[in-house]
Amino acid sequence: MNELNLNQLLARQMSLSQNAIIDHDNRRIQVSFSSESTCLRQGMMFAKPWLETLGHNEEEVDLSRLQAGAPVLCQHDRTHPEHHIGVVEKAWLENNRGLAILKLSKRKAVDDLWQDIQDGIVHNISVGYTIKKRHLTTPETQEQPESLRVTRWQPQEISLVTVPLDPSVGIGRSQSFNPERSHNNMEQSIDHSTNILKNTITSEAESKKSSSLTNDKPTEQNNEVRQAAVMPEAKEQPPLDTQAIRTQVLQEETERRQTIHELFTPFMETQRDLCQQCLDNPNISIEAARERLLTHLGQQSLSVDGGQRISLIADERDKFRQGVENALLVRCQLADAEPDNEFQSYTLSELARRSLEKVHESTRALGSMELIGRAFTHSTSDFPAILSNTANKAMLKGYEETAETFMTWTRKGSLPDFKTATRVDISTFPSLNKIPEGTEYRHVTLGERQESIQLADYGAMFTITRQAIINDDLDAFTRIPRKMGQAALRTVGNLVYALLTDNPRMADNIPLFDAAHHNIGNPMPLSIESLNAARIAMSMQQEQKVTLNIRPSFLVVPVALEGQANVLMNSETDPEQGNSGVPNAVRGLAQVIADPRLDQVSTTTWYLTAHPSTYDVIEVAYLNGMAQPRLEQQKGWEIEGVSFKVALSAGVSALDFRTLYRGEVADAKAKRK
Repeated sequence: MNELNLNQLLARQMSLSQNAIIDHDNRRIQVSFSSESTCLRQGMMFAKPWLETLGHNEEEVDLSRLQAGAPVLCQHDRTHPEHHIGVVEKAWLENNRGLAILKLSKRKAVDDLWQDIQDGIVHNISVGYTIKKRHLTTPETQEQPESLRVTRWQPQEISLVTVPLDPSVGIGRSQSFNPERSHNNMEQSIDHSTNILKNTITSEAESKKSSSLTNDKPTEQNNEVRQAAVMPEAKEQPPLDTQAIRTQVLQEETERRQTIHELFTPFMETQRDLCQQCLDNPNISIEAARERLLTHLGQQSLSVDGGQRISLIADERDKFRQGVENALLVRCQLADAEPDNEFQSYTLSELARRSLEKVHESTRALGSMELIGRAFTHSTSDFPAILSNTANKAMLKGYEETAETFMTWTRKGSLPDFKTATRVDISTFPSLNKIPEGTEYRHVTLGERQESIQLADYGAMFTITRQAIINDDLDAFTRIPRKMGQAALRTVGNLVYALLTDNPRMADNIPLFDAAHHNIGNPMPLSIESLNAARIAMSMQQEQKVTLNIRPSFLVVPVALEGQANVLMNSETDPEQGNSGVPNAVRGLAQVIADPRLDQVSTTTWYLTAHPSTYDVIEVAYLNGMAQPRLEQQKGWEIEGVSFKVALSAGVSALDFRTLYRGEVADAKAKRK
């Protein structure tokens, strides 16, 4: 099997039709971006071609990038902002096909393209994707290359392109498409092309044979022998199929152009002209294009000691963008100073001007408001991206530095969407069955008890205005997002501790802490006696009449009880007996976790919990397991700047009442609300 580069971005190109514009005013269209059609491929890292089928079962396609708002590009160009022409609003699978709703930009530069789509002139799209896993379905033979089914892949972006590859999908394609028929057509086309090539080879061999018969002096007898050798074979040759030859040539040229484009994609910033030259010249093969690219890249490198070479791929624009971001982080005290970074002394307005100049925009005679406005919305400058990246790093810095306690004693989970999910009780296997000699193993049945968990979105917005840039207000996009990053994690903590204090009902319709669950103690002082009673109650919890022996690991208390709890957990002797030398029976029983959110409800209630790695306690689930908040950007006229949204998708649920215990201090003055 061909070796697979998991980091390589592949593409499939498809024909479109113009009958799926679902919203003219908002420029929204529905497309079919992929199918299970079998396509002949040859990537730049592969020596041989292969037949590829993209699997379209739910477990085979990772749509998270598309569902999160992947870009819609022009010609797969990710390097120039003007080629970012829209966004994916929604993506899903249906009838072994990938479907999506795209929203195109309303900016003037996209007007002509939108008109061409409506007129049916632009009628091809392509999906850029990465392969994570695939397997061999049919080995390579002399007649055709090996066939591979991709069993795990992720679409990265959707592009409008000029050259189609898979005509079975596109804008407004019918759902009645038969992938099997397309697969058979592809195989028939390949077989037919192979036969043509075989006939050509046979003809060449016969020509050589004929030539060998005429090595002697030409005579009439030799001519007769030559005719006798050739004519029987010639009668068996099928008539020349010009349409098949045309189809084969077109397919080969399509593959040549597509593979060369993939070859140059990582280097488009510096090698765009060379790529176009190779595409436009049909006499330049894939190997020749690869050699030309390597030669040009070699000219952009430096020799160092030992004969090694260092490649200089990053261009001046990349260096500028990175230098400005680093300078802003230094000014915001989020990074160490860089002595050689010239941008550390620049104001935000000066950085906006330099961003415009980098893309050859004239800034002469521009006032401050117009200058900032053009840097934000009227050019291809990197200024909005620089501010966004800086704000994102500030937000993540705030998230990482927040002192939260819930992560120590809860379990992190993952959910793929916002549907209600269930978690089956894992304690339904309390013991194994005895298997007498010669008897079969028996299946056990999962218990019916299960708890539900569901994600919800939490977030807020902030805006960077032109006035903030002119005033050189760094707080607008560093301190504010940093605080919002802290708030994101704090919000999840609020959900966790609210679950303890609100005492919600479980799947059995009984509150989490209840006498019926045997996980609530009688009011008594926080002492060796009360902790011993809690420990015994947890260890005696049962499932199917089997004692589970659940061991506590964390003592969760309000700050008002933190000191007393630490004494109980760390004292070698009984703290209530003075220096009597009586051992402390609960020393080291659990790690103390104190949180002031518990004090807001009760200063007298404490909790024991089991360890989340061993038992089901409380799960904190995130969308696709991403615990960090995300920063999304939107430019707009109404705010005269750029607006940012900090968002986090999370859900919290108690999975098992037996792994939690609640105690109450008897002589406390404060009462639970």
